[in-house]
Amino acid sequence: YSLIMTINKNKKSFKKIKKNNQKSKENLEDKYWIKVVSPRIFQYKIIGHILMNKDNFEDYRYSNTIIEISLSELINDYYSYHTIIKFKLLLTKLNEFNTVLWGLRTTRDKLFTFLQKPSRSVNCRMSILSKNGSSVKLIFIYIVKKAEGVNKKTFGKNAKIKKLNLILKRLAKIILNKKEIDYIYKVCLSDFFKNKMKRLSKSFVPITNLMISRIKHL
Repeated sequence: YSLIMTINKNKKSFKKIKKNNQKSKENLEDKYWIKVVSPRIFQYKIIGHILMNKDNFEDYRYSNTIIEISLSELINDYYSYHTIIKFKLLLTKLNEFNTVLWGLRTTRDKLFTFLQKPSRSVNCRMSILSKNGSSVKLIFIYIVKKAEGVNKKTFGKNAKIKKLNLILKRLAKIILNKKEIDYIYKVCLSDFFKNKMKRLSKSFVPITNLMISRIKHL
């Protein structure tokens, strides 16, 4: 008798599993995959797919969905893994998400290795306007070399640091202000500011390294 009861229970549980599998298949029939494509600066590379429900198709068209991806995956360069690019999704076609650049950040492990001793790290924050009128916030971090006969705590006078920040802000305004978003990111991802500031600062407070730690759209 107990054996018959267990067999009946197993049959019922099997039927439930079968029904659930049928329901999941029906649910998947209402969904489809949409590919996500990077902007022109990264040569319209396919960076992923999103499983989307047909019923909420229009909701995605106006959503503020942000995704993140490592720069190394976009340019096939392992040494750029620490740079994370943010994209905003724009549903332009039935089977494709286009994306726009929406920010940049640097991983913490890169920041820790960047801040070496003996040195002084300096933050320089500023905002610029893109060509379409949107405001973009930039955060620079640079390392000041310790000069001989200088106090160990300050690594140079604050007046000289302020002068460096002023030069950097003016340079960034000249190069990036009122430019296309793609151009702003292209320059920021290169070594342009690092090489330029090393030459300009050589005479009074030498800069040993410089990077852009964050780009934020306001």
